[in-house]
Amino acid sequence: MDEVEEIINFIIKEGNGVYNNIDKGRLKGIIQKHLEYGTAMVIRDKTGIMAVARWNLYGEDILTALVLDAVVREDYRKPLTLRQMVALGVSKNPSVKFICFKRESKYPDRDIRIYSVDRFLKRRIK
Repeated sequence: MDEVEEIINFIIKEGNGVYNNIDKGRLKGIIQKHLEYGTAMVIRDKTGIMAVARWNLYGEDILTALVLDAVVREDYRKPLTLRQMVALGVSKNPSVKFICFKRESKYPDRDIRIYSVDRFLKRRIK
């Protein structure tokens, strides 16, 4: 199984039904583009994929990353995992200074908040 197929299977399995109705061919194209542009983060442990996120970048010199989705294996669903994903993404795209999250499906009434990457990575985990 290639990496893209492995990612697709992971997000369908761990995505709480959000991705079940999306055509696998469409998912494959989306994931391939994000991998090509360096805007897909895949974190693995000894047993396989533990988290996948993808984002779009906005701006010119100082970039803002809009996290489109983040799928985390159930046994890793904690704030530290999201911090690891952001750190990985920033290491691939060092011009990213701000981050925000697309949360329309889970929290449709919430305004988008923009975080400084430095502050997000350094904040205390409760």
